Amino acid sequence: MCVERWGTKELGCQHGIGHGVLWYLGEDHLLDALKVCGHLSTQGAVIGCGKGVFMEYNLDSATNATMTASLREFSSQNPYAPCDSVPNFFQSVCYFELPRWWDAVFFHDYEQISSYCGEIEKDNFRKDCFSGLDNKAAFNAQFDALKTYEICKTATNNTNISSCLIGAYDEFMGEPKFRYLAPEICAEIRRHGGICNE
Repeated sequence: MCVERWGTKELGCQHGIGHGVLWYLGEDHLLDALKVCGHLSTQGAVIGCGKGVFMEYNLDSATNATMTASLREFSSQNPYAPCDSVPNFFQSVCYFELPRWWDAVFFHDYEQISSYCGEIEKDNFRKDCFSGLDNKAAFNAQFDALKTYEICKTATNNTNISSCLIGAYDEFMGEPKFRYLAPEICAEIRRHGGICNE
């Protein structure tokens, strides 16, 4: 139904399904919710749904009476949970969604968030985390390209800054009224040694 209505590129519908599935099953059924996502028809749909599941898990946005988000508890002993215990296919999505949660936990302390992303051992998961950092940062910067770049600079090295900016580029491209700013983000990606897929 989502693909028929919105096409294969727009994942907001599947993202909403992810929220709804975890809300319906309950936060103790994270793996069951991911299994439901795994039955969707395309890889993009599965990823969109998975992002919704993890966002709901981290922020519990739909389960309280006021419909305001409540955060799951943060543990410095295991700041990357549950990413190390979910099926392999969903680990990248899980690491991508962590900065959105940390943003609320650490009250927009991007240096702290960058520090946690930077300590992830596996390169691909570290890149996912930095991409997720800017997914949130673009919104917090109100799609101001310069402010977004300043947030990404907290990533401290060119590879991580580039990963963060790639996440920003995707966000700017995903918002039609800010798409015209995406080339500015691309220029910064290239300046930091990354590749921008325009």
